[in-house]
Amino acid sequence: VVEKIIDTNATLKKAFYAMTQLTKLVFESDEDAVKAEKFTFSVGNYAFYGCTKLATLTLPDNVNKIGSYAFQNTAITEFTIPEKCASIGSNAFNNTQSLLTVTVSSKGNGVLTTIDNHVFANSKVHYLNLENATALTTINDKAFMYEGSNVNHQLWEVTLPKAVAPATVSNFTTIGTAFANCTSLKKISNLDISQVVNVNDGAFENDGELTQLDFPATAQVKKTGTMSPFKGCAKLAKLTFADGWAGEIGTGLYLTDGLTAAQQAAELGYLKTLQFKGKVYGDILPYAFGNAAPEKACSGLATVLFDDAICSSTLKANTSIGDGAFMECSGLTSITIPNSVTSIGEKAFRECSGL
Repeated sequence: VVEKIIDTNATLKKAFYAMTQLTKLVFESDEDAVKAEKFTFSVGNYAFYGCTKLATLTLPDNVNKIGSYAFQNTAITEFTIPEKCASIGSNAFNNTQSLLTVTVSSKGNGVLTTIDNHVFANSKVHYLNLENATALTTINDKAFMYEGSNVNHQLWEVTLPKAVAPATVSNFTTIGTAFANCTSLKKISNLDISQVVNVNDGAFENDGELTQLDFPATAQVKKTGTMSPFKGCAKLAKLTFADGWAGEIGTGLYLTDGLTAAQQAAELGYLKTLQFKGKVYGDILPYAFGNAAPEKACSGLATVLFDDAICSSTLKANTSIGDGAFMECSGLTSITIPNSVTSIGEKAFRECSGL
């Protein structure tokens, strides 16, 4: 056990490498020096690599960098990203089989902008709370992926950065496929107050435990290639869009190339409810949920809710429901068209036999 190391200007480069008997390590900050920014502290590459019994680790607030493989093969059970930490190297928590919870310092972190590829590779992190990472803009596509694999079975819940006064939304803008193939992921919090813009092919692929996604007002939810953003999301029954939504919902949103007829039919049955929470300024593009071929329409969609049915468009002159947007959605039983909709395309609700 090593305790109460008072930090100074330092970089730990393999400082505790493979110390297999080390169980606890606590660094105490000199608060006056931290406030005066008199020194920095870096956790270098492989700093604690192979400390297989290290279960308790407390780092000082002024850590400005965590290197690659810094905590690989340790026994830490929880980790707090320090206030001053601006970067975390790839594979930093690789094979941390006891690590279940990662949070950000309660003092906030206004310098970390990116979660890099493979940071949590082969870890068992269940809960990732980034609410206080106020500068975060990007989680890279393979941040949670096991190396040599495209699947993560361990991640259960993610909390994205919260809104920062006086801004009304967070800085978080890029999802990519960071959450794809997180097969146990049940909840993504604060997505609805982010600035996420593009939600494209495979964004939530095979996230079979998600039941609802709440998108921000900026969201452009589209299939730009061959795969639906929601392929394999068998329990994802509800999509919501925040008040003031001014984005687009793209054509053929639930269609994925290469599926059998039975597989595609299952995909089209997942979505049950589409809800717009307040004023709507965006567009539902032609054939977003519908299709001229009944077997390619969202047959499970039963309810489309516009919470503000008397909203008026001040951000956008023309809000539209495109041609065939809900065509052949035979399960649709209820929809209220708000005043902001100035255009409804041909065949928008054709063969919606349940309406």
